[in-house]
Amino acid sequence: MEVSKALGETIKVSTERKINVDNLIKFMTQDQEVEEREEEEAGNDE
Repeated sequence: MEVSKALGETIKVSTERKINVDNLIKFMTQDQEVEEREEEEAGNDE
C-alpha cells in the first residue's frame, strides 16, 4: 500500500512538472512569435 501511495505521488508530481514545462514552452514560443512580428513591422516601417 505504501508503494502504491508513493508511486501515485511520484506520478502526480511528474505530471504537474510536465504541465509547467509545457506551459513554459508555450509562453516562450508565443513570446518569440511576438518579437518576430515586431521585428517584421519595424522592418516594414523603414
